Amino acid sequence: MSKYIIKYVCICLLFNSYFFFAQEIVGGNPSFPSDPYNVKNIDVANQNIFYEYTYVKNTDEKLKTNSALTILQVGTNYSKYVDFYTLKLDSLREKHSKLNRIEKKEISEQMEYRREIGFKMTIIKNFKNTGFIAQSRIPNNDYEFEIMFPKLQWKLVPEYKTILDYKTQKAIIYYSGRNWIAWFAESIPIHLGPYTFGDLPGLILELYDEDNNHHFIAIGIDQKPHIIYKREEKKTIKTAKKEFFKTEKSFHDRPDLFFDINAVRGVDNFPKIPYNPIELD
Repeated sequence: MSKYIIKYVCICLLFNSYFFFAQEIVGGNPSFPSDPYNVKNIDVANQNIFYEYTYVKNTDEKLKTNSALTILQVGTNYSKYVDFYTLKLDSLREKHSKLNRIEKKEISEQMEYRREIGFKMTIIKNFKNTGFIAQSRIPNNDYEFEIMFPKLQWKLVPEYKTILDYKTQKAIIYYSGRNWIAWFAESIPIHLGPYTFGDLPGLILELYDEDNNHHFIAIGIDQKPHIIYKREEKKTIKTAKKEFFKTEKSFHDRPDLFFDINAVRGVDNFPKIPYNPIELD
């Protein structure tokens, strides 16, 4: 595979609604015991595909989009799809875990990274199993659940275009409430793509739903080795996919139920947060 120098891209990252009250939370001089940081190294990525992810938070304001940088790490036995700032946050949490206590400075640093995370979920695929492990966070808990390999019945379309100097072909599918369009490069024998999409004759370099609520476009590829790891905190809540999305929807509808209002100074109410997930069904 050709090597690409990753272009510096200006990605517009708007303030994350999850943390609209962040400055109030870290007022004063808070001090807490540091959280443990536990991961398991499971593979080494030999291919890294960088995608710009553009998404619509509020379907009532379709012209307002947000962007993030995401990475598909591909190893021998595992792949991992993750937001760039999730990796940065993990590195910061590992550093802070070595402290006896974290205070306002450390809390603010973590919140700065959290608010930049555009793709909330981390997807880990074991090539020998029949599903994905998904990890995500809903304040104030980390969750983990399994996604079984979706049965993707793509329809190949005789249309072609070039992405990153690769010839790609169009494919379409209806999946979980949305019509999706993918452009895959048959010359790259990696049958993966963003999120849990894959099962095409080559790597997906562009993916979007027909309403363009979620749009992934590859902006670079490299072969630098990176550790693929899995978070393994003991406090992680193991749940089912359906229950996770139900809880996530509840958070967006009633964020006030997920926080101790007495601990959040200066916030009179918690407005409903727009919800526009990748999967609608």
